[in-house]
Amino acid sequence: PNLSKTHHRLLQSSLRPMAEAEPQQLSNESDVDEQANYFPPELVGHFVNDSTTLYHLYLIELRRNFEYDIPIHDIVLAVRTELELDDENLIFDLEVDQGSLTVHMKYIGVVSLTSEEVPLCLRFQITLFSILVNRNLKKLKGILDAFHLRNDLAVFDYLLLPSTGSCLHQNREIIDWNCVRSVLFSCENLCNNHTND
Repeated sequence: PNLSKTHHRLLQSSLRPMAEAEPQQLSNESDVDEQANYFPPELVGHFVNDSTTLYHLYLIELRRNFEYDIPIHDIVLAVRTELELDDENLIFDLEVDQGSLTVHMKYIGVVSLTSEEVPLCLRFQITLFSILVNRNLKKLKGILDAFHLRNDLAVFDYLLLPSTGSCLHQNREIIDWNCVRSVLFSCENLCNNHTND
């Protein structure tokens, strides 16, 4: 599946160190976008509040092809519709400011997430993307305050989650649940401390 130009830019800008990123540049890039955004149907859907939801998991392994002090970690992509990949693998190079990353995405199986885990994962994802894009905790608080899931709401139907780095046969263990759960503590405390200053 093709990623939209906006998602490709978001991924590239999130890989750039914060000190080097130019906030003005990020806000003006959408004005230059001449192509219509395309969202693969496998990544868009409606939120369903079932007791458990089946997700297909893909491990996104990132290999840096340049020297840098900050480590990179693999990512888990969870989608409700299985993606159509040749040989259940996709390999490509992603250009970033410092060089390139080799991305290897492979299918690793299915997992059932509970009605409590799905909103937790969504909250983690929203928090992460909001901090990467906005770099503003007050905006994060506003976004999280508006975070309500409704059955009639069309949403991006995928989860990008941190990986434990060990591809075990039990797919639940590939997701770094400690990292995902940490968003509950850190968001509430950071937002409260930041707005009280």
